[in-house]
Amino acid sequence: MFEEFSKEKLFDLLKAYARILQILDGFWFLTVEDKFGVDVATEIDRIAWENMASREAKILRETLGLKGENIETLTKTLENSPFMRIVKFEFEKKGENEAVLRIVECKPQMARVRSGRPVFPCKPVGLGYFKRFAETINPKIRVECLGCPPDPHPKEYWCAWRFRLEE
Repeated sequence: MFEEFSKEKLFDLLKAYARILQILDGFWFLTVEDKFGVDVATEIDRIAWENMASREAKILRETLGLKGENIETLTKTLENSPFMRIVKFEFEKKGENEAVLRIVECKPQMARVRSGRPVFPCKPVGLGYFKRFAETINPKIRVECLGCPPDPHPKEYWCAWRFRLEE
């Protein structure tokens, strides 16, 4: 069925799929949060995203044909994550062995704020996800949170993460 679509339509469809997955994740989280509270929902979310991260990294790396175990491979793989397709982000590369990721516009957080909910304290979820994703590329890649809710953050971004390949 995909063969009948134009390149532009396929691209639109991929964006729609990423958005639909984000909506599913959001509704799942809100349902658990409403039933059991934000702390329980956050812990369950952390476990789910952590478990998904290694599978996601392997699938994307294989699909994209990326062979390296370096920061460049990590950033290229993360850039193609479905989650990264629904947020605005930027990578700042700091040489061959380090990069900083900033989530400039976080649609899940913005949706929470618009709906009157407090900002989601997503730091443990992000830390678990990014650590597992990076370890899958190379166990020597270290992840450091530079700021993520519930930490205060500047207006320029919602969260920031440093990835460093240790020798």
